[in-house]
Amino acid sequence: MLSPSELFEELIEFNEVGTWTIGKTGEPINGIMLLIVWIAEFILIAGFAIFLTFSFQSPLSKSRFPFSETANDWYINMNKTMDIDAPEDLLDNLKSRMEGGNFAELVLLAKGSKEKEELSKSFRIRLNLYKPPQNSFDEPYYLDIDKVIFTLKNNKYQESAKTLVKYLAIDNQSVMEIWKISQI
Repeated sequence: MLSPSELFEELIEFNEVGTWTIGKTGEPINGIMLLIVWIAEFILIAGFAIFLTFSFQSPLSKSRFPFSETANDWYINMNKTMDIDAPEDLLDNLKSRMEGGNFAELVLLAKGSKEKEELSKSFRIRLNLYKPPQNSFDEPYYLDIDKVIFTLKNNKYQESAKTLVKYLAIDNQSVMEIWKISQI
């Protein structure tokens, strides 16, 4: 069977003849009953695969964090975020600049945001930091950068976040400067 059409023809033939029986009757299961069994098997297999996929995507799952091959352990989510007020045009090529290692811009933005009395109510950049499991200076920290949008509904601001950069390796010096500014 090299093609899907050949497989489909074989399935039709198996469905007409039947390939197994239930109990001692000797009558093979075929037709609609066999089709129901096949559909039930498909639902069980697909459902289990989908369940496994989403169970590892849960916020509580450690597999959502970066992994350190050196320490053979998961990075630690510092559960500390920092909101940075930034101009809208900054997002145009933020990802490529950050991936290019231009972290000085984040440091400057962080300083500017810290000096303001109130952050913008339209959108911000939110940083989330992951540190190496054994505080190794040989391994980078990782940084998530999210765009957080604020909308006013019923006289309350609601926020929604969109990830711009996920698990960006960042050097230790930039991490220390950014988080020293935020006083976390």
